[in-house]
Amino acid sequence: MSISPLDKFIAQKKQYDDAIRKDGEKAFKAFLKDWFEKHPNVYGVKWTQYTPYFNDGDACVFGLGGVYSYKTKEAFESGDAPYDCDGAEEVYGKGTLEETLDSIVDILEAAFGDHVEVSATRDEITVDEYSHD
Repeated sequence: MSISPLDKFIAQKKQYDDAIRKDGEKAFKAFLKDWFEKHPNVYGVKWTQYTPYFNDGDACVFGLGGVYSYKTKEAFESGDAPYDCDGAEEVYGKGTLEETLDSIVDILEAAFGDHVEVSATRDEITVDEYSHD
């Protein structure tokens, strides 16, 4: 029995999704390492990523909440006094960190999941459940 073109495509998509889940965090850590080197005044960054439950009649599409950077460990841990990373210099010519993350939301969803808050420092990435309205 031969495999249909659709079955081949589905298998390729599964391989892609598996690779993103397996290698996404590793590749993303390398990206963030470079970003942190270019922004030594930033201790850590956080963002939320989720699919809205309701969007006033529009389609509910996975995306990012705000992307925030923090200058100190204390601010990062408490979530107080975020530093606006939109003003940071462009990364790889793709725009700010927030614009870069927005351009790879499918990768972030596969690597870290839905309805989560991602917190990253130079040393680690943590993912916590995130509840939103």
